[in-house]
Amino acid sequence: GLRANPVSAYALARSKDRTRSACVEAGLPTPRVGTCRTEEELAKCIEHVQYPMILKPASGAGSAGVYRADNYDEAIKAFHIITADLTANSNLNWNPGCV
Repeated sequence: GLRANPVSAYALARSKDRTRSACVEAGLPTPRVGTCRTEEELAKCIEHVQYPMILKPASGAGSAGVYRADNYDEAIKAFHIITADLTANSNLNWNPGCV
């Protein structure tokens, strides 16, 4: 048969969060990051990451749904836009390899 990458490598590469964790574990320099699904979690991410920050969905690719925030008002606005987009279009939530 053909040699291929292990399934675990595919799952890792498809998840921004898992990829960043693997980079940290490997000792590679990485920016401060956070994951949030609620406004309360967003507030914690803001505290950790600080401004300026980039907000983007965990699923998807390219620059779709990517926003820069320089303050709380911009961050909460971007969070709501991303959340609404993900709610309105279930295809945006589909990301094989991500849990």
